[in-house]
Amino acid sequence: MLNRFLIIIFISSNIFSQTQVVIVEEMLMDVPFAGEIKYKTTKYASDNLYKRDMEIEVGSFLVRMAMGGNKKLGEFIDGDSKIRTVYNLKDKEYAQENFQTIIDNDGKPTLEIPFGGPMGGGGGGNSNNNDDDNENEGEDNGENDEEEDKEEDEQVNNEVKRVIEKGYETIGGFSTKKVTTEMTGNRGRVIIEEWFTTDTLLFRYAMDVESKLASAY
Repeated sequence: MLNRFLIIIFISSNIFSQTQVVIVEEMLMDVPFAGEIKYKTTKYASDNLYKRDMEIEVGSFLVRMAMGGNKKLGEFIDGDSKIRTVYNLKDKEYAQENFQTIIDNDGKPTLEIPFGGPMGGGGGGNSNNNDDDNENEGEDNGENDEEEDKEEDEQVNNEVKRVIEKGYETIGGFSTKKVTTEMTGNRGRVIIEEWFTTDTLLFRYAMDVESKLASAY
């Protein structure tokens, strides 16, 4: 079995009025039985404003229907009006919460997006479920020990190879170095291709804007 993950990050250094940075991240996964799965995240960072659009496209019809179709979701944080908005572009739905609501919730956003979990680490769990899980763990210690032994055996057979290319490639206007990682184990083989750059100014700006807004609540 061969799982091939091709991770590509495209950075668009479009700066409007020298205050806005746009970063586009794309990831393509070729998964057995599920076909190609494409993830795309577009981040917009400006002074006291941060927006993130997320898209997912699944090649397999059955898998796509099981997860409710392709997704187009996102969030927008406005530091001036102190409002956080989450939205579903496909269904044309949105919801808002103000910073004070998040502060009252111990700094955790209350609005979730059904796309890989809640945004910003928000959304509360169920303490009762956690208690039940703990009780079950105590009852199944024997089974868990056997599973851990199996996992250890599998890890022993795992092999990781990494190749760093000597030359440089230009990706999105950046000078990058390609790194290929191949992981082989009992469950098959995974290949990850990545391109790294040391020019992180635009990334840092976007991260600083997001961090500043998050620290406001």
